[in-house]
Amino acid sequence: MVCARVQVVDAFFAAAHGGDFDALVAALDPDVVSRIDAGAGALIPSGVLHGAATVARQTLAIASIVDPERLRQFDFSVLGS
Repeated sequence: MVCARVQVVDAFFAAAHGGDFDALVAALDPDVVSRIDAGAGALIPSGVLHGAATVARQTLAIASIVDPERLRQFDFSVLGS
């Protein structure tokens, strides 16, 4: 199961940092929910996003300003099966 999760995360990162909207939508569950806690002074607002296309658009916007190696520091073991 861990191998499958790593593949999903790798596909997500590749699509996000490659700017591939269609591949990013394909890597996401159609009913995905993304909760954003931007914190004080953030450039983007906190909120909740629903649906693969909406989350993909926000992800592409964020990916364009974030170093991909920095994202690799996150612990993705919390992903559901």
